[in-house]
Amino acid sequence: MISSLSSSAGVAQAAPREHRITGSTRNPDSFDFLSGIAAARAESAAAAQDKADMQARNASAILHFAQQGMTMTLHSFAGDYKDQLAVTVDSDGSKDVSVDELTRQVMQGGGSAQQAQALYAAMDANSDGKLSLQEFKDNIADPFQSAEFRAKLTGALSAEGAGHGGAPVDVLALYREQGERMDAPTVLGSMAKNISVTA
Repeated sequence: MISSLSSSAGVAQAAPREHRITGSTRNPDSFDFLSGIAAARAESAAAAQDKADMQARNASAILHFAQQGMTMTLHSFAGDYKDQLAVTVDSDGSKDVSVDELTRQVMQGGGSAQQAQALYAAMDANSDGKLSLQEFKDNIADPFQSAEFRAKLTGALSAEGAGHGGAPVDVLALYREQGERMDAPTVLGSMAKNISVTA
């Protein structure tokens, strides 16, 4: 979590068809779909609790800065990443992810429409037939928990530092560059391609 200071001065969707969803049997080492969704939700809940705890621990500092006309906000790279994905997927700005919006991203990432509908149903945690942006983000795993993502970022940091003679590296710019390579179609397509769907 990163603290930063700055000066202060629902569209309803039709419920997707019911599908039986199982993890992939094509590759036993691949993403286990249902376990991955559950792990991402648990991770998101823990991150939300950590943020609330940090705000509580820093309440007096937050109040002090507010009295000085400044706002203290808490950010996390994982949260920023999920926000970026959500904005990309919610192409109409409705603050909900529709089946069509998710399907478009999944299919661009190599998944099928049927897999996208199954993914949508699995992401709809409260089973109301709608996928709020928060529900969507809660179902996306923290990329920093991925060894592959961390290795790419570490390699890019090393290369960037070597290219500047060991000078400080702009980690935020580098993160954004690396994060953009794991765009919405790539992330959602990889999740959906590991779903075996039977009608």
